[in-house]
Amino acid sequence: MYHYNADKHKGFTSLKFPELQSLKDRVFNNSWQIDALRHVTRQLKSPIPEWSGTMQIFQQGSSTGVSDITFLPMIDLNPSDMSCIYSTLMFVSKEASRQGRTPVITFDQPLYWKSIMITSGEECSNIIVRLGCFHTQTSFLGSIRRIMSGSGLKEVLELIYAPNAVTQM
Repeated sequence: MYHYNADKHKGFTSLKFPELQSLKDRVFNNSWQIDALRHVTRQLKSPIPEWSGTMQIFQQGSSTGVSDITFLPMIDLNPSDMSCIYSTLMFVSKEASRQGRTPVITFDQPLYWKSIMITSGEECSNIIVRLGCFHTQTSFLGSIRRIMSGSGLKEVLELIYAPNAVTQM
């Protein structure tokens, strides 16, 4: 269990935004391209493999073997507590470094913002934090709803769906 000290971690104040030219030579995680390719080819009605099959196509080298699922000790804190998130990030970082991997973790929207604050510091800067797919899509739909408010789109959708369902879209 790690205690998160907000004074020690400066949050977003430590963020630096370099020139885009200096980022040109960095190597980025291109997994989003595989996701996009899978989504595009699915619409073509071609016999493509699901996500695990796609990953097997792109996998280089031998298989890692049989997976083992074990339950880890529970962190008995509120999930939105900064110390709980920090402890989780530290655990993921240590496990990934033990296996020689880059730590990647996915959070839902409320925890994503807090984890970005934590990983903006030096200690956890090696962790890649991703926003879950569902929350990315709902955030996008929320922005469309805000832009289109007052245009009559809500009323049209209420003819198709239940009015209570439209407010959740």
